Amino acid sequence: MNIYLLAAVMGWASAQIVKFAISAFKGDFKFVWFFRSGGMPSAHTATVVALALTVLFREGVESSVFAIAAVLAAIVVYDSLGVRRAVGDQAGLLDIVATELSVDPAISRGNVQGHTPAEVMGGLLVGATAAFVVSSSQAVEKLKLLTEDLAGQELFWVTIAGVVILLSGVIRLFMASKKSIKKLSIAKKMRQISNWSLILPGVLIMILTGAANQGIELLSWRLWAYLVIVVVVGMQSVFAFKVYRHVPAQIAESEGISIKSRRNSKKHKKNKRKK
Repeated sequence: MNIYLLAAVMGWASAQIVKFAISAFKGDFKFVWFFRSGGMPSAHTATVVALALTVLFREGVESSVFAIAAVLAAIVVYDSLGVRRAVGDQAGLLDIVATELSVDPAISRGNVQGHTPAEVMGGLLVGATAAFVVSSSQAVEKLKLLTEDLAGQELFWVTIAGVVILLSGVIRLFMASKKSIKKLSIAKKMRQISNWSLILPGVLIMILTGAANQGIELLSWRLWAYLVIVVVVGMQSVFAFKVYRHVPAQIAESEGISIKSRRNSKKHKKNKRKK
């Protein structure tokens, strides 16, 4: 098991998950935040800091490998704060000018984004946490379990979980296409949620379990399948609080019936029965 590569991947993945969680909590459910540059925390910083600190903890400060990792981390952080941020700001201004002139912008701000000092600090904390977790002796033993191949009953139940997630996405997509929901303002968001947070992860789990059946190294690690399942559960918890609970109210509103009036009518019927 390459502990250094694992630390870098864990730092990047943790930063991207936190980034999406923050944007989802603010009401922005764009799944590009899982892969997009920019935002809080800095995934670039988290990746290189996790790698550099893991080398430091395991090889020592006098290691030549640590020197290379530290210089690489410094360059990436400087680039995030300086060059990439300046390019992103200029691209944003070009987009504004192009919009006013009704011309398609050649440069999009979404493609190049730098970071503020606060975002870099956030990435540093995420990367340091990943390095501490990976470098501790107990964590290393547990991580070895995660890098074992899926097999036997575990593989069967993970496959079942993937099928359930995939079917849930298909059912949710079908529900979002129904007439009563299709006309709601929230319908488009529900379709995006079904595609990105259920159907795509379900397909990914099926690919990973297929790789485990074929004995393909790296892809057959149980780490990836469980990580996808945890992300799905986390996202559905956020969506249940931020999106799904508003569906009944929007349906009632589209039908011209408020929830309060429904409750009042029920109370009125109960009072009639008592009399």
